[in-house]
Amino acid sequence: MRTLKKLFLLLFCFQILTACPGSVNKDKGLKKLKANHYDFSDFKRFYHKGIYFYLPDYFSQDYNKAYLYKKDGISLASYSSGIYFSCERFDEEELKDYKFAFEDKKSDVEVVHAFYLEQRKKSFDNAKVSFLHKIKRKNNFKAVYQVAEGSKYAFGSEMNYYIATTEKKVKNQTYYYVFQLISSKEMSAYLLDDFRKMLRDLE
Repeated sequence: MRTLKKLFLLLFCFQILTACPGSVNKDKGLKKLKANHYDFSDFKRFYHKGIYFYLPDYFSQDYNKAYLYKKDGISLASYSSGIYFSCERFDEEELKDYKFAFEDKKSDVEVVHAFYLEQRKKSFDNAKVSFLHKIKRKNNFKAVYQVAEGSKYAFGSEMNYYIATTEKKVKNQTYYYVFQLISSKEMSAYLLDDFRKMLRDLE
C-alpha cells in the first residue's frame, strides 16, 4: 500500500511539473516591467523561419498555441505579466488562396493581414478593431498593424491583440509574417510603443 501511495504521489508531482511550465517556473517579467515603468527592457534576439525579432529576455517558449492560426508558429510568453507573443509565416501559395476574398486590398501584405484579422475576429464573441496603421521598417519592407479587442465568450475578460503583418525575402522567396502581442486590456495600454519598436527592428 505504501508503495502505491508513493507511486501515485510521484505521478501527481510529475504532472504538475510538466503540464504548465509557466505556473511552476515563474518568470521575472512583471517585476522587470514595473522596475522599468512598464516599458520592455533587457532585449534578447529570437528567430522564426527566416526572421529575427527582439523581445525581453524573460519571454520563453509557450506550449499553449490556442491563439495561433498555424500550429507551426512560434509562441512565447511572460507568464507573470500575462503577455503573450506569436509569429507565424505564410508563403506565396497561401497568399494566392486569400487574394480572391480580399481583392480590395492594395498590397500582398494587406491581403495576408486582412485574412488573419478575419480569423481572429471569428474567435471573439464581440470584436472591436482599430483602423489600419502602417509603419516604416529599417529595410523598407512594408508593415501594417491593427489592434483587436474582444473576449472568447460572452461576459468573458476582454483581451487586447496587437496584430502586425510584414514581408521578407528568404532565399529569393517572399514570405509574409504575422505577429501578435496579446495581453489584458489594462496591460495593453503600456505595450503599443514596444510593439512598434519590435516591428521597426525586425531583421
